[in-house]
Amino acid sequence: MKTSPLAGGLAGTAASVVDQAAGRKQASKADVPDLPRLDHWFAPEVQRALAGLTTAVATAPPCHRDALRLALSSIVVRVSNQESDTRYAAVCKKVRAKDAFAGFHRAAERIEKALAARDYPLAPIAVLEADTTSASPNEVVNDGRRVGLVITSPPYPNAYEYWLYHKYRMYWLGMDPLAVKRREIGARAHFFKRNPHTAAHFARQMKQTLELLRTVLVQGGYVCFVIGRSRIHGQTVDNAAIMEEVGRDMGFGRVFSAKRALAAASKSFNPSYGRIKTETILVMRWKGR
Repeated sequence: MKTSPLAGGLAGTAASVVDQAAGRKQASKADVPDLPRLDHWFAPEVQRALAGLTTAVATAPPCHRDALRLALSSIVVRVSNQESDTRYAAVCKKVRAKDAFAGFHRAAERIEKALAARDYPLAPIAVLEADTTSASPNEVVNDGRRVGLVITSPPYPNAYEYWLYHKYRMYWLGMDPLAVKRREIGARAHFFKRNPHTAAHFARQMKQTLELLRTVLVQGGYVCFVIGRSRIHGQTVDNAAIMEEVGRDMGFGRVFSAKRALAAASKSFNPSYGRIKTETILVMRWKGR
């Protein structure tokens, strides 16, 4: 969404959505979706505000709908009782319905201004919702054209709980976070079950990912990974080294590697989980068969 062309008038549409949602703010509890522990994480008036926004966004012009869903997603944690994107603990924020409406409108304005400020053409994009460990090449390149460059940051095992920290965003957008949990690479829950995952599981998942990538890359194409270390069962694991070793065995050669320090105030990770102080930028080249 942040790289796609956008039809003008998003902020105006967002204002109309807020007007429609605000007119429903006194709606009954029946208008609020039945989400788990909703009263624990959202004040009643915020629940109604989000329900109103969700309903109004669903009827907004199709040319703006995705951008409005992005704006809505961006405020969910902020107007909830969840402390932050990196801490799943409930705190009293004293958020009101008007805060949800104002935050949603500001988010839409920021999206519109950011895209309008681009001084280069924005190309259309296609979003693929799939598991990289099981997706078929035809899902990725269905027009016959191969990929020249892949830039990604794989999940750092046992370091960040994507499904957990973002689950209410998914719930409000009509998605299933529990399905994400089951398939998420590196989710902390996988390392604390009866038969826990290990670094070997991550290596196997990265092998499956690279198998897909080398199938869709042009010969001589590049992959760039940004990845940090993990703490798994008390041991520090160098995930970049795992990526490089797996890649080397599959015909990927390293062309660049460098570490960068994470800012001490970075909100990307809960330091008590990952103890992550640096990340590695690893670039590899597919040599071909």
